[in-house]
Amino acid sequence: MSERRARRQSAIDNDKRILDAAVTIADDVGLDRLTVSAVATTAGFTSGAVYARYGNREELLVALWEQRAAAELEAVIRQVGTLRRRGATDSYRSATVDTVTRPSPGLRIAVETCLIAHRIDELHEIVPRAVREWFTDLALDRTSLSADEAVDLAAIAGVIGYIALSPLPQRLSADLDASLQWISAPARDPIGDPLPPTDTAQQLVVEPSDPIRNDLLVAGQAVIARSGVHRTTLARIGRLARLAPATLYSRYHNRDELVADILRRSQVSNSQTKHRLDYLAGDAQMSAALHAFLQPEALVRRRMHCETIVAAWHTPSIADVYCSVEQQAMDEVAQTFPPGLIDIERLMEIQRISLMAIHGSAIVLEVLPEIAHLDWRPASALLLAGALQDA
Repeated sequence: MSERRARRQSAIDNDKRILDAAVTIADDVGLDRLTVSAVATTAGFTSGAVYARYGNREELLVALWEQRAAAELEAVIRQVGTLRRRGATDSYRSATVDTVTRPSPGLRIAVETCLIAHRIDELHEIVPRAVREWFTDLALDRTSLSADEAVDLAAIAGVIGYIALSPLPQRLSADLDASLQWISAPARDPIGDPLPPTDTAQQLVVEPSDPIRNDLLVAGQAVIARSGVHRTTLARIGRLARLAPATLYSRYHNRDELVADILRRSQVSNSQTKHRLDYLAGDAQMSAALHAFLQPEALVRRRMHCETIVAAWHTPSIADVYCSVEQQAMDEVAQTFPPGLIDIERLMEIQRISLMAIHGSAIVLEVLPEIAHLDWRPASALLLAGALQDA
């Protein structure tokens, strides 16, 4: 081998070691906590050697997306987006389920990249463009879709939502194989007339008796939605709320305590029993609730969902908050009905399916904002009609 070829091969090998290390670290602690120094240590290089190849952390994140993550997410989107057209044979559906129920580190990193791309310029320049190309190839990038196309789009969102929830306790995960069976079934007519979108203005469960705490919570939610949980600081929240540090510390001992309270209250607001009962009353109500969640005015609410999931993947205390609130809401809905009136297991499964759809749709909208004005009510009504019949 010539000296030039040897140098080229060495560079390729070094790149592989760096990206292997980046995958390991990102899968362990998340992209927000990934640092060049940690990657260098894991790969057996100096930080200077990594910086010589990647000018900064953001360039490393771009390489991680382009070389290790994007292709895996593209394959899943294309698989799910063609289930109906392929007739969803058992073997094809089974292959999709195997890929998604045991997501590789690269697939999880791809979903996390979509979640955070809006706040990192280098990722925002390339990730939405790549995802748009995949959806364009599937003819699912338009704001006006047929019933079948809309259901295909909703099916992709549901599967992405399943991947997003997969690192969390499995009690919140729907039966993906059963879900794909009814997703890929022949199109059905929607049940009931779509209702007007429900109110999306309320973001947090608040305390009228403590307006200063409310100001902190609202400001904290805005900071988390814009910058992510791990980049949220008490100083940033205080500046936005126009409150002195002493005021913050009179109500919260530290940043983690405030963040946990924000996430808990936001999740309670999103999962409260009355809201669940409203949209579980029928297909039209549920589809209207999902549609409202996907409108532009619900952007902060959606991003709070997304940022909570990202933080929960890698922070057990946040995962505990998220899972306990969701499970409590599901249990309260089930306990509301008299014994024997409904199939409780089916009801719980429908709630888990709706959870998949909510998170997956929020992720899709982060990277494909063109479909923000799509009327999701017919598609969600079709999907949920199938869930009610076949779950």
